[in-house]
Amino acid sequence: MNGLKPAISSMSLGRAWMHSMPNKLSAASKHHILGLEIFYEDLKYLARTESNTETPSPEALLHAASTIKALCDTRNITTISPQPFSFYEGS
Repeated sequence: MNGLKPAISSMSLGRAWMHSMPNKLSAASKHHILGLEIFYEDLKYLARTESNTETPSPEALLHAASTIKALCDTRNITTISPQPFSFYEGS
């Protein structure tokens, strides 16, 4: 494969409120996906769930990011970037 690894955006694995991050990552791993772009909705939703608050603090977002990192590590998935396509229209 010459160093290229299959990757996917977390938003392509389902919306955050319908599909948990552990389930998304397990599906990606099952299909030999090795890289993940984290959609902000997934990070924020996980932070809201973990902190049990509607508006997560910066600390809660960091904790959620650490959780995602740990989930990825156990599945041998590398995080490529946060918020893919955020400003692709040039906004």
